[in-house]
Amino acid sequence: MKSQQIVKLSIVLILCTAYIFSFSKFGAMAFNNAVNPSKTFGENTIIANTDISGLDQSGALEKLAGTTADWSRGTKLVLKYKEKAATLPSDLFTFDLEQSIGSAVSGGENLLIANIEEADIKNTLAGISPDLASESFEFSRFKSDLLLYPSALQSGEHAIKLENYLPLQEDAVTLSEVVLKDEQTAKDLADWAKRFPKIEILPQSTFSLLELLEENNVTYNEQSLGAVASTIYKAVIPTNFTFAERHIGRNLPGYAEAGFEAKVSKDKNMDLIIANPNDQKYTLEFSYQDSLFYTALKGRSLIYSYKIQLKDKEAFKPKTVVQFDAKLRFGEQRTAVEGLDGMLIKVYRDTVDRDGSIIKTEAISEDFYPPVHTVIIHSLTVKESANLNNGGSVQENSGQTAGSLPEEQNGTAGDPEDSSENAESGEENSGSQSGEEPSGSQSGEESSQSGQEKEDDGLWGKPNEAAK
Repeated sequence: MKSQQIVKLSIVLILCTAYIFSFSKFGAMAFNNAVNPSKTFGENTIIANTDISGLDQSGALEKLAGTTADWSRGTKLVLKYKEKAATLPSDLFTFDLEQSIGSAVSGGENLLIANIEEADIKNTLAGISPDLASESFEFSRFKSDLLLYPSALQSGEHAIKLENYLPLQEDAVTLSEVVLKDEQTAKDLADWAKRFPKIEILPQSTFSLLELLEENNVTYNEQSLGAVASTIYKAVIPTNFTFAERHIGRNLPGYAEAGFEAKVSKDKNMDLIIANPNDQKYTLEFSYQDSLFYTALKGRSLIYSYKIQLKDKEAFKPKTVVQFDAKLRFGEQRTAVEGLDGMLIKVYRDTVDRDGSIIKTEAISEDFYPPVHTVIIHSLTVKESANLNNGGSVQENSGQTAGSLPEEQNGTAGDPEDSSENAESGEENSGSQSGEEPSGSQSGEESSQSGQEKEDDGLWGKPNEAAK
């Protein structure tokens, strides 16, 4: 009897305990659901390019945490100001994911709540240029535009032009100017300045001299084009512009300085092509006054200054090429081509910061002008030895005349221009020696035997022919 009462009492106590425990557990859950009902996002719910449709808050939080981490790893924000650029680290941005999910509208597109410390932005801007730390820079608008990239999780590389947040009050300045005086091309230079007073080079574009002439249906001779191209090249080279195409001639012309020549020829398909890497346009301006041709590059000032260095200049002495001409009188000679020294010069460009420190040095060109060899034309020289045999009979045992020497031992008198071209191309006559007489000539014997040679002219016919 007693044992039955104990069992009944135990059952009652267990039921009461279970009731109290269940009420506290499930009652709290019921109250929480009543106050904060579980939120499951509907179809087409997007937060910063991340689809969270059908997910509850915890699922959406987990998914967004992964996408923001991917964005930080795969995004590069480049701040550009003139020719300088700096990368803003993507890990400087912070995200409030819980608030972003809590304020998200189900069934619509939403942005993430992102932020970045202003001090981090200002430090980066100050490192680019002091202009960006001035009061004229619209910092608030820049920060708002900057936060759009993390808020929408726009991954990839993005370039932000900081000039857009500065007032457009900077006037065009003259970056460089070149003056040329050349009488031979003066007429064409004056015509060029009148026909093309200004030429615009658009942002992120190239300029071709031959295309300009073709578009305007204008032609000039190679010398005049070379003079114009050389002044353009010299005016543009002390900037951050680059050159897609540039040529030089075999000889340095009088209108150009070593290291700054630019040869242009339509027939030879030789062009001068300039590339403007900046986000602003620049202008080439030409004028002709008092026999002087002015070429100036104008536009917005650059952050860096650029200095041109001419280094490792070498000179190459010309050699002497000896040729023979039967038309010249005995002992006569003349110079067909005056020799010119060759040259090798290397051009470098230094990028200099405002404090005078060199940021980098780049090789621009290595110009080589081969020497023009001196060409001297001699008269033919004769070396004879006559022996009298059998009572005064003469038999020729002499050497060949210079005119009949093998070709590899003699130059061939011809067009001096051909000789000049051979000398320029580096082809040397194997039998010529600089500053020496040909091996077949003997000046002492020639002077002492000149009278005998005149008498022998009537006695001898072709070489090695028997006596008449």
